[in-house]
Amino acid sequence: PMTRVYSFFVSCKVSSNSMASSTQACLMLLVLVLTALQSTHSTYNFDCHSDELNRFIAVLEEKCSANTLRSYPQSAFDTEPIPEIPVKYYLRSASQLWKDELPLLIPATMIYLSRWTLNKHEQITAWNVHKLSLIALRISQKFYSDTLFSNVVYAQLCGFHLRELQRLEHVFLKDIDFDLFIDKEELAIFSEYS
Repeated sequence: PMTRVYSFFVSCKVSSNSMASSTQACLMLLVLVLTALQSTHSTYNFDCHSDELNRFIAVLEEKCSANTLRSYPQSAFDTEPIPEIPVKYYLRSASQLWKDELPLLIPATMIYLSRWTLNKHEQITAWNVHKLSLIALRISQKFYSDTLFSNVVYAQLCGFHLRELQRLEHVFLKDIDFDLFIDKEELAIFSEYS
């Protein structure tokens, strides 16, 4: 994690005429430093919304362990080899940007992931869970959140190249037929489940 902080710091280019970018870059660096410090401990000290996030992570891990066969042809979200860092660390790091909105974003993300599996007739596996969950979380954050960080900040946090993040967002949106609206009944069902 400290290597990620250092690499972000070195690659961060802030222009003097872009105050929003510099503010986001500073916030991003702070999030990465805090995440790096927290990851040196065996337990995370997240606040009251960690229950939603932990249940979401448990659901994803359960799906990955149940689906051990790789799908062919590979989806745009598959990685080779399977990332060594567990998906929970990626999600916990990314969720720090909007942790106060997790009670809405987690159910929305789960709904988008279920739409993806239904439309694509594919399963969430250890090969695609990292990219898939982060992209679904990012899309739900863009659609439902009042706090919007740029794709540059999110890409840096999640270890994506900016173009890859944009490409994966577009692929995911096409895969779910750009169906982002969630009615109250559907949200209630997934809120209870998560």
